Amino acid sequence: MTDTNIEGLLNTISNSQVLVLGPELVFGKIYDAIGFNAVREDLFRHLVIVPRIENDLVEIFLATAQQRLDGILIKTMAEAAVTVVAVSGGYPNEYETGKEILGLDETHIKGSIVFHSGTRNDSGKVLTNGGRVLAVTSFGDNIREAAEQSNYLLEQIEFEGIFFRDDIGFEFR
Repeated sequence: MTDTNIEGLLNTISNSQVLVLGPELVFGKIYDAIGFNAVREDLFRHLVIVPRIENDLVEIFLATAQQRLDGILIKTMAEAAVTVVAVSGGYPNEYETGKEILGLDETHIKGSIVFHSGTRNDSGKVLTNGGRVLAVTSFGDNIREAAEQSNYLLEQIEFEGIFFRDDIGFEFR
């Protein structure tokens, strides 16, 4: 991680913007990367790394702020992780909001996390409120297993116009 990336990361955190960390698939190789993205539209791009970090994130942030990150061994779990995003019908163009999301009670499965972004609560009902609605990050012994679990969970969720790519990680199946 370069000083510029660390400075940007700290600026992002201090501005209460979204911190995102994740693996990058580059020319067929997967690299663990820590990054940030201050654009709200790209919240889910890197959600696959944060859950894999075994260290205390506060410890990492403090070490970064105190310029002693080189003394921290950042540990990640060995399991593979895959994140699949569910979007509203029509996204990235025009899409409707206010669609009730059903099936969220069925998504409490060990080894998976459901992240909300384009959602809102309205009198106890979870409704769509954006283009990128949910992301599911799942873990497995390999990418194929993690991808299958993320897709399985998204198949349990319903809202009018839901769309998610079921080919994420397909080359590992």
